[in-house]
Amino acid sequence: MNHRLPSIPPLAEPHPLAGDNGLLDPKAAGAYLGLAVLSLADMRCRGVGPVWTRAGRLIRYRKSWLDAWLESRCCGSTSDYRRS
Repeated sequence: MNHRLPSIPPLAEPHPLAGDNGLLDPKAAGAYLGLAVLSLADMRCRGVGPVWTRAGRLIRYRKSWLDAWLESRCCGSTSDYRRS
């Protein structure tokens, strides 16, 4: 009896024109930001957090949007921090 798992095809190479602005799913975006997927979902619901787009039913983020959101949250001191 052979119980081999089916082989998984290799990931497609990104399109050469995509550059650093490739689209990330919520799992990849969360990993990049160090946030849980549910945290990103909550932020989308509340209208805070990084910019995102929808392609059909799929939620996607551009890496440049995540970087811009992180940059917008930089603080010089604890009094600079604004809770969102």
